[in-house]
Amino acid sequence: MHRRRTFVRKLRNCGRWSARRKSSPKDERCKGNVLLARLARPRRHRRFRRHAAAEGGSRGEPKGHTFSRFDPEQPVVRILFSPMNRSTPCRIFIGTAGWSVPRASAHHFDCEGTHLQKFAAILTAAEINSSFHGSHEFGTYSKWASATPTQFRFAVKLPRTITHDQQLRGVKLPLERFLWESSGLKGKRGPLLIQLPPSFAFERRRVKRFLDALRTRYDGALVCEPRHETWFSPVASELLVSYRVARVAADPAILEIGHQPGAWSGIAYFRLHGSPRKYWSRYSEEYLDVLARTLKEQSQSADTWCIFDNTASGAAIENALELHRRLVT
Repeated sequence: MHRRRTFVRKLRNCGRWSARRKSSPKDERCKGNVLLARLARPRRHRRFRRHAAAEGGSRGEPKGHTFSRFDPEQPVVRILFSPMNRSTPCRIFIGTAGWSVPRASAHHFDCEGTHLQKFAAILTAAEINSSFHGSHEFGTYSKWASATPTQFRFAVKLPRTITHDQQLRGVKLPLERFLWESSGLKGKRGPLLIQLPPSFAFERRRVKRFLDALRTRYDGALVCEPRHETWFSPVASELLVSYRVARVAADPAILEIGHQPGAWSGIAYFRLHGSPRKYWSRYSEEYLDVLARTLKEQSQSADTWCIFDNTASGAAIENALELHRRLVT
């Protein structure tokens, strides 16, 4: 540590000395080294301030707990998150949109605890859809993470402010807020879901600018559920691959190709809304048999997710349990 500080001090002195005389190529290299040395120093992110809730916290803030809060008034800084760990074997994650346990399905969960704790005792994943409608505090995400087993994972849906209201334009601040808040899940945060409105046609320049901003701040798994046919073109798929974004395999799909995962092959994400009646219909035994074989094949080369979104009639959790039994036996 002492040697490192001495080195940095010498570089700084070199920079001051070169500023008092006519610069030369050698001086420019020296000043460049000074800049590199400064960038190498660990720096606290000013965007996040430490707050103590010793006298009782607000919603999601346990009393006496100290945590970091997102501060939009501070200057923008680069927020990086850890990339996916590719040294671990590929896995299959089965879950539903949300984790509500309907009364009719309660007999499958004979353990004690909250709905989330019961849900996570059997199934391996859940998709957080409530983040689409409104933000959750860092402490709320952290509480969900601590209530689940080590191997459990959460997919998190991007807020509608980003995808629907502003349609990926001028979203730097809400994007940073969302990434910071959802980082409360820590290692249990799985893929981020970008679901786009049906009217959103592919526009390369706009999408590229958004993915640039997102990838500057986040290096984990990304999946996209487009609902306009222009997103299934080779140009759109090529752009998604270049940013390591997988296209969701959806049911029902707007095109036949949409039933299968597409674009980046680093992750496979199946999102099943119910068919023929969206959000209501229950999938048949025959469909689940074929689906189980498909997931096993996909998991040979990538982490594979299957999320049931046919939650309106309570069919999602029943289908998830039936599929889970097919994969573990």
